[in-house]
Amino acid sequence: MSRTITLREYESLGVHGGEGKKKIGAEALKEIRAYVQDNPDPESNWVMRVTSRTVVAKNYVGVIQTRDGTTIEILPKVDLDGGENTDLEREIFLKMLRHYRDGPCRNLNDADIRAIKNFPILEAFIAMFLKDMRELTRRGLACAYGEVEENRHYLKGKLMMAQHLRHNLVHRERFYVRYEIFSPNRPVNRLLKSALQLLLRASRKEENRAQIRNALFYFEDIPPSTDIDTDLIRARVDRTMPLYNRLFPWARLFLKRAAPATWRDNNPALALLFPMQDIFEDYVAHMVARAAPNWIVKPQEKKHYLMEKNRRGKREFQLRPDIVARGGGGVWIMDTKWKRLDKNKLHAGISQADLYQLYAYGKKYQAEEVAQLFLLYPENAEFKNSLSYSYESELPLTAFPVKLSLNDAEVIANLREIFPSEAYRKAA
Repeated sequence: MSRTITLREYESLGVHGGEGKKKIGAEALKEIRAYVQDNPDPESNWVMRVTSRTVVAKNYVGVIQTRDGTTIEILPKVDLDGGENTDLEREIFLKMLRHYRDGPCRNLNDADIRAIKNFPILEAFIAMFLKDMRELTRRGLACAYGEVEENRHYLKGKLMMAQHLRHNLVHRERFYVRYEIFSPNRPVNRLLKSALQLLLRASRKEENRAQIRNALFYFEDIPPSTDIDTDLIRARVDRTMPLYNRLFPWARLFLKRAAPATWRDNNPALALLFPMQDIFEDYVAHMVARAAPNWIVKPQEKKHYLMEKNRRGKREFQLRPDIVARGGGGVWIMDTKWKRLDKNKLHAGISQADLYQLYAYGKKYQAEEVAQLFLLYPENAEFKNSLSYSYESELPLTAFPVKLSLNDAEVIANLREIFPSEAYRKAA
């Protein structure tokens, strides 16, 4: 029997339920354990912690669907003024996800998110995909010329003499020919059909299932992909195909996150999980640029190296701060950390490794510019006010709480506290 279980980061599932755990079936737990242990992706070991009886979510957010229909939805742990609210947490996650560099949600607007915020995450993702699919089927599928070889009863195109002699030595009324045909049977359309067939099996929402069945009607004459990896390489989507540019990343995401045939049979059917550290980093970089429009903001700047020269005279260990903002004669260096700080812990729980990392950034940049260092963490009930430190008299460090809100204006106002007023005065 299909059902959806909603977890937050660091919450647990157990075969027998119990204190602090939600209950999951033994077979579903077995599939999830196989996903973590057998997944070819080495990062899967960071997705969740599993034992023979429990599953503990970590810093990956999204959905896993097992073969018996159990869907586990993992939401980010976000502190909201009104307490826990899964609809608000899901909506905040979707707003952040649309700025994720490797995500397919860049074309989502606020109205789209409001329309799907009450859906489980998997159904929300399917609804996003189907929105553009409806428009594609209305306009018509893209066709392309492709070569066809076949044995026909009349001559068409180019006669393939070697094949003709081999196949038609007896059947002289036939011709083995090669010719071009203008057809929608092209790699990208085969991938879209395969994605629709996968989602028809995965979806539990009848509205989505009805739309998938309707879309499949338009792909009736197109075969599904028989070699996903090859078709992903061969698929050609250019800027003249805007709808395909939006649909293709979704199809790739669904098909690559479905369990490949090489996995063991007890792996889950679908796993769409995203690293919250990367999502938070990309989201904050986007909002920092909006908060300081008069400054130059660069994510992942590659300007300095930890070691300028090795024995062979080459630079090594490139430094890549998450965000570098320049203006007003100085440089603001920021690193984002998806981690809950607690004012009651020593140094609020800031790790020694993070402090060393910021110190290395500061020393390299300070040689050329006046540097300010920031560690940006999500705001929570135990971390609402910034904390100030100093490595040296001219190298200050601030741990700053980033407010997560559905209102962009609130987030921008919060981040402007980092900058001097000239960074945003003209835009105010």
